[in-house]
Amino acid sequence: GLWGGLGSCFLNRENAASIIQGCHALQALGTSSSTSAYWSYMSERGSALSLPTDTAADMVLVRLSCLNRVQRREEYLELKSAWKDLSREHRQILMRFFLADGIADVACTLQHLPECFASARKNKVVGLFTFMQVLVQVVQCVDEVLHNASSSLLQCDLSDLRDFLKAVQNPYVVQTCIHR
Repeated sequence: GLWGGLGSCFLNRENAASIIQGCHALQALGTSSSTSAYWSYMSERGSALSLPTDTAADMVLVRLSCLNRVQRREEYLELKSAWKDLSREHRQILMRFFLADGIADVACTLQHLPECFASARKNKVVGLFTFMQVLVQVVQCVDEVLHNASSSLLQCDLSDLRDFLKAVQNPYVVQTCIHR
């Protein structure tokens, strides 16, 4: 930690690089649209992680990589495998959701989503693929609310889901949640 002379526990080389990229994206707001600046940042993040950024699906995987705090290739490959294991319909649902920008498209901020991913990955009963199935259900519920929303950007607090993902010990309980 800081007092041991080793610096911040969080602000390591990889995290510092993404923060600097974010600062550059914010500087670009003076000369480009917020949507352009955001997706340029996402593209840079993908390049920094050596990820493909050619298609919309690639960009959703980059965004999911950021939300999963991916820093190593094997972490990305685990995420990509879970993504590919989803049905085509479920991938489309997540793509629509994660490509919405809250400016041109109505969008929702899922607060605590990175923590949900981390909890799901740590809990062997849940895992990444199962959580992504749960996430599809969450997104479908959010879509219903967004359809009737008067605002272009809503917030959804996932702290209860995060706590559930940490605590659940029975795979049947998780599967019941998915199939409801």
